[in-house]
Amino acid sequence: MGRAAARALKEYPDLECAGIFSRRGAAVCCEGADVYPLSEIKNFKSCIDVLLLTMSSSDLRAFSPYLSQHFNIVEGFDMHENVREHFLSVDRSSKRNKKTALICAGWDPGLFSLIRLIDSAFNPFGRCFTFWGEGVSQGHSSVIRSVNGVQDAIEYTIPDENAVNAVKEGNFAGLDKFNMHKRRCFVCLKEGADRESIAEKIKNTEIYFKGYDTEVNFTSCEEIERRKQHMAHKGAVISNYPNAADGALMEFYLNMESNPDFTARILLSLARAVHIMKKSGDFGAKTIFDIKPKWLIMGEDTLKFL
Repeated sequence: MGRAAARALKEYPDLECAGIFSRRGAAVCCEGADVYPLSEIKNFKSCIDVLLLTMSSSDLRAFSPYLSQHFNIVEGFDMHENVREHFLSVDRSSKRNKKTALICAGWDPGLFSLIRLIDSAFNPFGRCFTFWGEGVSQGHSSVIRSVNGVQDAIEYTIPDENAVNAVKEGNFAGLDKFNMHKRRCFVCLKEGADRESIAEKIKNTEIYFKGYDTEVNFTSCEEIERRKQHMAHKGAVISNYPNAADGALMEFYLNMESNPDFTARILLSLARAVHIMKKSGDFGAKTIFDIKPKWLIMGEDTLKFL
């Protein structure tokens, strides 16, 4: 996603890349931008207005509170069950240092969060459900890669079509997050790693895999790399109030050819808003609900969208 953000900057003439900071160390350049070791980032405080954090959620738990002491940040923390804890942690560090930190700002949480709020307001008697996939989940893939013995991995989240149809028809009985999605994992192991124990570790990972229909397939690293060439993903938010007199069905559908590229463009657009909030003295942790829509575009002519 870091590479995707650097590529997308060409579409944002009001934004300029001060540099890319990598835990892998320095490189000559990436997408035309200079690359520096992350250890040197504090030397760039004076020339970075907003810092995009393009890390996994497990890394963001530590790096967001730390880096929001020194920079205004935008990030895409996506562990829904831990959002409140993460918000409070980042809020403490950013407020103490008069920084603005926008968290959970990808497509979900983020864009889909906004859709769920709108559904709740405009269709208040409806039941709202979120479906992810079919597509590559960057977060789930990263979790698998963190398992000891895994060389590389990619995960596909697949919605259950019966569940999708049931929601649209207003049949909500028996639906829960575990039977609404399937997980399909493709894993390349390090030499000597035990297949059975690693498969069990993956399937029993809390939040991400435990309780879900999870399938672990072992393959070559070449196959994983081939699959990474197409990082498409999809998603839908459906709110249904099945009432013959005043019912309503609201659907929002997203089809991304590239999950990282689409997510990067969301973060870049929201960086404008963070800069505006910082200049106005609005410090602390923020979410997409704190953002005025007009801050997302260049200029101030929003009437053309009406």
